[in-house]
Amino acid sequence: MNILSKSAFGPSVELIGSLLGRQKLRLTAGLAALLISSGSLLVLPKILGQLIDANFTGADPAVLHRTAALVGIVATVYAATATLRTYMMAWVGQRLVADIRSRVFARLLDLPLAYFETRRTGDLLARLTSDVAALDTLVGIVIPIGLRSGVQLAGALALMALLHWRLTALILLAGPFLAWAAMRLGHRVRRTAASSREGEADVVAHIEATLNAMATVKAFAAEKLEAARFQALTEASFRAARKLMRARACLTFFLFFFALNLIAGVVYLSGFNIPGGALSWGELAQFLIYLSIAAFGITGLSEIFSEIKKTAGATERLFAILSQPPETGRRRPPLPLPPGAGAIVFDAVEFAYPARPGQPVLCGFNLTVQPGEKIALVGPSGAGKTTLLRLTLRLFDPQAGRVLLDGADLRDLDPRDLRLQMAVVSQEPVLFSGTARENIAYGRPAATEAEIVEAARLAQAHEFIAGLPAGYDTPLGERGQQLSTGQRQRLAIARALVRRPRVLILDEATSAMDSENERLLRRTLLQGLGNRTVLIVAHRLATVQAADRVVVLDRGRIQGQGPHAQLLRTCPLYAHLVAMEFGDVNGG
Repeated sequence: MNILSKSAFGPSVELIGSLLGRQKLRLTAGLAALLISSGSLLVLPKILGQLIDANFTGADPAVLHRTAALVGIVATVYAATATLRTYMMAWVGQRLVADIRSRVFARLLDLPLAYFETRRTGDLLARLTSDVAALDTLVGIVIPIGLRSGVQLAGALALMALLHWRLTALILLAGPFLAWAAMRLGHRVRRTAASSREGEADVVAHIEATLNAMATVKAFAAEKLEAARFQALTEASFRAARKLMRARACLTFFLFFFALNLIAGVVYLSGFNIPGGALSWGELAQFLIYLSIAAFGITGLSEIFSEIKKTAGATERLFAILSQPPETGRRRPPLPLPPGAGAIVFDAVEFAYPARPGQPVLCGFNLTVQPGEKIALVGPSGAGKTTLLRLTLRLFDPQAGRVLLDGADLRDLDPRDLRLQMAVVSQEPVLFSGTARENIAYGRPAATEAEIVEAARLAQAHEFIAGLPAGYDTPLGERGQQLSTGQRQRLAIARALVRRPRVLILDEATSAMDSENERLLRRTLLQGLGNRTVLIVAHRLATVQAADRVVVLDRGRIQGQGPHAQLLRTCPLYAHLVAMEFGDVNGG
């Protein structure tokens, strides 16, 4: 069976081959060094045998000196080329890891949000770390060992046959049995390796989930619970790793047992020939060294077979990501973004999340948002408010109907071009570990210093940023945890405003602010936004009252729309929400 066939690795063979092709010079140098080092190793026993015979036969001292010097020269060549081989192949392996990891990560960024709905973050992390590292081991270590073992095995067997073909023939009779046993044990190694890798992925996933929820863990005093869960996963991973260690230990035991007993057998059989002159002491030493080289060659080949089988699973997991179609428009090429001021139309939209196809969120939904209009979306939890925002950003596509921006179906546009015209601020804004300036400029990297400061002023963030130890150059820590939730929200609003979007999306963007700051920010935003279209999901009455129109949703359908005062009279659900959820009917 050809374990390097496309049935084992699929299209990954072609990509790996093309990436390795970029490293032809270093790969050629590494392979040349491999051949020279292997040849040097095969020459060395011949010279050592001559040195032994020269000592036993009392040869001319000059011959002894020349032979000893030759041994030193060959040993030096072997050491130098073996070092060069190791360095070059390790370099190629690391370059391959970097290239594939970059490609996989870039493809992850290009995938639609629906792909991540059913995938664990820890599993994706494991693919980008341990699975890619398996490829590094394969290319940088295992394959070179296999090539070296193959060359040395063939050369050693040929030289053994020249020395004593009868003994070599007897040894070769055991070859099929050795190959069969190595294949069986190698298959067991692959099975247990796959289980071990899954256990490692579970451990990584739990670490990632726990660290991301550390505040919740602390709040519920669940440290012991999470430690116990982690211990259970670690033990399961250890048990899987232990099975892998046993399988590999069995393979190693068998190979060394067979090789060492084979050497002992040769010594025993050759003892009958030495008195008769069939093999000199030097030739016997040569034969035994060649036999050792051949035995370790077989060991190396069996190891490469098991490692390739083990790596096949990791490679398939990586290329399962690369094989996913990237997010794009349904037209090739996509239509250019139309000019306009942000008119949005939901036309008979039907939508259910891919992870829950039997639970529709929007049912025949229709809504028209005029350019520059400020729309507030209200409704109970699960009414479809956030889903509307996600469809506007084209994070998902509807199963039926259309979503239009200035007359163009979003599915016909390049999603990147579309999102460059939009900006979003969520209830739990995500900040990065850079400085305040870098976080604001994330919305538009080309923004000038004046534009960054102006956006911060509009978001009521300038004062607290200026009060930080290094002002706008202050590092905010992981996820901006050095700031309060309200400060993070204002920084996220500044990041959205610096983009100068055609459409601004605010999903509970001021929920963590007190009423006074929220009122001040709202007034400043209305002045700074101008004629931009704004979609607002809000649970504060003051925010709702500031909108041009309120749209009341329930179970994916519009229950009422219009000004706040009108809806209080005409929409029972809205009146109920105002009384129960917004609280202050008189506004803030």
